Amino acid sequence: EAQLERSTGENEASDEPTDEEQIEFLSRMFNPSPAQLLEAAKNCELSYATPSAYPDGRYLSPAAVEKIGLEPDEVELLRRSLDGSRDRWVEQLRSIYVDATGDESGAGELSEAAMQAEVLSKAVHEDLVDSRERVVKERAGMLPAPARGDGSPVERFYRQQLERSADVYSAVTEAVGEDRAYSVLGSLRMNMANYRDCSDG
Repeated sequence: EAQLERSTGENEASDEPTDEEQIEFLSRMFNPSPAQLLEAAKNCELSYATPSAYPDGRYLSPAAVEKIGLEPDEVELLRRSLDGSRDRWVEQLRSIYVDATGDESGAGELSEAAMQAEVLSKAVHEDLVDSRERVVKERAGMLPAPARGDGSPVERFYRQQLERSADVYSAVTEAVGEDRAYSVLGSLRMNMANYRDCSDG
């Protein structure tokens, strides 16, 4: 199992990627092309990312706002859009958490990160790998997608994370337009996950 989950922001990498490399990476995370989906399914690679707000609720640093050329009303619209996306998906995560743990009372008290950790900890390694492989093949059209709400809690969690990343792309595009969407996505503080493992079957 290979996983990367971390926060990232501006100027963390020692070698700056080219614009093309940055867009290719961000598209795989948020808005993959059909070719990228097929490649991910072939490699059993599941990648997704979600934005992480600063303590004051901002999603972009002042330097990033200036570099991208966003107006104050665009920054506020972006904040509201990303807040709304987060709230929608956290509600779904609570439902998945309750199904995985049976802990209805804790669902209202735990943080998003704590609920995610609990959902993943309830599944054995083989189920985690099988679920990721199934989800990436569904997304590439190689397997039929189940009815919404079907599947194990961990399967639903991975589907939810992919859908959430796509929702983030839509929220950013709605706030700042397609021409600046990747500039914004590349400047966000993000929690990222990347798994690349295939089941023995």
